Amino acid sequence: MFKINLWNIRESIWELYEINDNKNIELIKREIDIGYGVSIGDKVNIGYKVSIGDKVNIGNEVSIGDKVSIGDKVNIGYKVNIGYKVNIGNEVNIGNEVNIGYRVNIGDGVNIGYGVNIGDKVSIGDFDLFSELSILINLGIVMSNNIGTFYKAVNPDLTDFYTGKYSYKKGNDNKNLERNQDIECGEGFHFTNLWNAIKYGKEQNKKFIIISAEINLNDILSIHQKVRVKAYGNVKIVKINGLI
Repeated sequence: MFKINLWNIRESIWELYEINDNKNIELIKREIDIGYGVSIGDKVNIGYKVSIGDKVNIGNEVSIGDKVSIGDKVNIGYKVNIGYKVNIGNEVNIGNEVNIGYRVNIGDGVNIGYGVNIGDKVSIGDFDLFSELSILINLGIVMSNNIGTFYKAVNPDLTDFYTGKYSYKKGNDNKNLERNQDIECGEGFHFTNLWNAIKYGKEQNKKFIIISAEINLNDILSIHQKVRVKAYGNVKIVKINGLI
């Protein structure tokens, strides 16, 4: 059982309904099909003619437009907006605060990171996880010739938050580390996009600065809402006055 907001076309308002099973009359009237083992969070809006597959997890404050198709075993984070006539394949992971335009096609097994904005009429198929396209989709960072600029929140003296001992004043490398996507927070240097870095810095409830660094795609060990890398260089302090 879950509660979802469904559109009342006569009143032109969203109305909250308690859904006990996928044969609910309100779902049938709107041609909404929901598979088994589906989990839906709070404050979720679902439009007309929507199909949701089996074992789908949908977070809080998600909006799903009309004529959207979602495959099996899809994970959708919170505060996600999905436009109309979007097709999402099986085993897709969509991070928090993602915006997906209309008439977008997302293939099976695609991972979309936090805060990504996908425009209208885009088709995203299967791609190499360790690729420039993957970095763009997961982090919104454009790489050129395998080089990209990534960001990190650190203490004002350029030391890390965790130990307060490691300094990011200059580049570093640890060539002995090997690529392993299963390790998100393990050994290596961690960087992300600008907005994630600012958000993380603010969560520390103390003074911080943002640095940027150039990273080679070949030095990336894992890709999540951040990258874990074995080398970085060309460190600079980023001016963020007005952004926080």
